[in-house]
Order: sequence, then structure tokens, then C-alpha cells
Amino acid sequence: MNDFSAPGSNEPPTSPPSATPPGWYDDPWEPGAQRWWDGSVWTASTVRSTPGQDAAQSFGQPGATSTGSGLSEVTEWVGTVFRTAIGRAGHVFPIMMLTVLPSALLTAVFAWLSVRNARVNNLGCLLFDDAPEAGCASVTGLTTNYVLPMVLAGFWWLLAVAVFHLAVAHQLHGALDENKPTWAVSLRSGLRGLPRFLLYAIGTLIVLAVAYGVSLAVGSVVGPAGLAVVGFLWIPLALFLWVKLSFFTVAAAVAPPRTNLLSASSSVSDGRFAGVFGRLCVLVLLSIAVFIGSQAFSFPLNLTLGPGINEGLAQDILDEQRAPDSFAIVELVTKPAALAISLVLINVLTSSIVATIQTAGAAALYRETGGPRNDPPATGEPVPVPTF
Repeated sequence: MNDFSAPGSNEPPTSPPSATPPGWYDDPWEPGAQRWWDGSVWTASTVRSTPGQDAAQSFGQPGATSTGSGLSEVTEWVGTVFRTAIGRAGHVFPIMMLTVLPSALLTAVFAWLSVRNARVNNLGCLLFDDAPEAGCASVTGLTTNYVLPMVLAGFWWLLAVAVFHLAVAHQLHGALDENKPTWAVSLRSGLRGLPRFLLYAIGTLIVLAVAYGVSLAVGSVVGPAGLAVVGFLWIPLALFLWVKLSFFTVAAAVAPPRTNLLSASSSVSDGRFAGVFGRLCVLVLLSIAVFIGSQAFSFPLNLTLGPGINEGLAQDILDEQRAPDSFAIVELVTKPAALAISLVLINVLTSSIVATIQTAGAAALYRETGGPRNDPPATGEPVPVPTF
């Protein structure tokens, strides 16, 4: 009798004689196929690998259906994205509450303290004159005491956004791996991965900025035609870099310490660029739809809190016939707390929801294509096969 009963069999499954890690192994009941072993029992997920490529390379998770490029079907992938994002929302929310929200609120508080006594003078010349003079509009009464705290809070906010994305990537990739880490574990992982993420991100941005500046300088030597050619060439290059770098955050969150993050991100689209590009385009459309839906969901809260500004004065400012010569910020912002909640809380929630959807899509593709993880399979020895 087999040590393992087939899926759907009435025979109760028993434990293997030795621990065998989860993975794709030769199917003991279907020659030529591979079946997913979840670490304790055989599952119902089976695949047939392409010649020269085993199921672990072609399929990142049990139940995936190949499209010929090692990627699951788009509909299945979209379903995985939403199931993962919704299923882990309870862990993403506290990560957002501890990272992005407090830093954004503190930045808004210092910004308000800096401008609440300010007055805007002669704004009409900037809005309505065809050729406004330089410096025609001015702001007086700014409080400089809070500028440095505001800058520091803004810097903290940028770091908090990076930690949030790293923690969410760790959380969602773990969920896809059936790991299901807690939000605290993912948050610690995001904090640990921040230095390496910043090192690669800043270095990449510097290189791209220098390359773009040099290309503009070369194009300007030729003239307007040269600048036009440079601009045209940067369009496909930007799309190429978008695909190659879209998995950078996921790689920073889950790849082993010495992994080259740029290579890990780029490897996702190796040999399947068109398929990955198409799925990223679908992800952009999904993000837009989720953003619109999130804004619509927050509309009742906006109505409850009120606009937070003097709508009549705001209309006058935008109307050339009634534009005031000057106005104080406190005359325009009548409910600072309501405005802060409207602009900060709702926008942070909305952007966090969109970021979660985008990260779930990137994490699913990264896992499907075998992106490097902190727990890579051992090399140099054959993968153990369950005994039956």
C-alpha cells in the first residue's frame, strides 16, 4: 500500500518517513506529470512541464496553468491578486497605521503651522495675466520656525513609504507562499531591508538621471531635431525599464541578503517580456479602477466632515471678476482638522489600497517566475522525492 493516498482517495494520508519540503515532484499516479507536495500530503494540483524545464521553473504555485511562457493565465493571475490583497488586508492595515499615516499627518501639521498666519497677495496676476511678471504674486507672514520640523517630517514620511512597500511585499509574497506572516514580522522585515533598498534605489536613480542628462546634452548639440530624437528614444527605453524594475521592491523584501536586486527584478521578465508587460498594463488598469472605487467609497466621509475650506472664497479666487487682491490662509481654510482628514487620511488609505493591489500583482509574478527568495532550494544535490 502506498504511504501517500492519491487526492480524492478514501485512504487516509500518512506522514512520510522523512521530512520532505513542499515542491513539485514526479506524480506517483500520473507518469509524465508532476504533483504539488505541500510538506505533509499530496495535493490535487498537477502540471505537465515543458521539455527541458521542470514544474518548479514553469509554475510558481500549485494549481497554476501555463501560457507557454511560464506564466499563469491572466484571469487566474488577477484572481490571485485580489484574493491575496483582500485576504491579507487585516495585516496590511496595521502596517499602514504605523508607517505612512503618522508621518503624513505630522508633515501636514507642521505645514499648517507654517502657513496658518500667512497672507497671499496679488495672486490674480499669476492666474489671469497672459504674461505675468516674475514675482507678481507673493506670500507674507510665513512662520519659519516649523520649516525644519516639516522637512524632517517629510523625510520621515518618505522613509515610512519605503518601509510600508517593503513590509507589504513581504506580507503578500509570504501569503502566496502559504507562509502567512504576521504584520509585525513583515514590518520588521521592511525595516531590516530598508538600507539595502535605499542603496539600490538611490544608486539607480542617480545613474538614470546622469544618463538622461547626458542624452539631453548630446541632443542639444545637434539642435531641436536631436532633442526630439532623444525624447523619442527614451519612450521605449522607459517602458523597458518599467518592466525590468517593477519587481525591485518585491526582490528587496524577499531576496537573500547578497542578491543583486536589479538582476532579481529583471529576471522576472527574462524570456517572457511581452507576457509580463501585458500583465503590468492590466495591473495599471486595475489600480485605476481600485483608485476610483476607493475615492467613491470615501465620498460619504467627505460629506460628513465638510470641505474644510471657504468654498465661496475659493470660487472668488478662481473668478477673474471677483478675485480678491489678497486673502489670508485662515480665511480660506476654515476647518483645518477636517481638511487634514480629507487630504491626508483618505488619500493615505486610497494610495495604500492601490499599492497593495500593485504589490500583490508584482509578488505573484515574482513568485511564479522563480525569483530568488530568502529560502532558496538547496543546490548541488538532488531535490528529495517523497517515498511511497
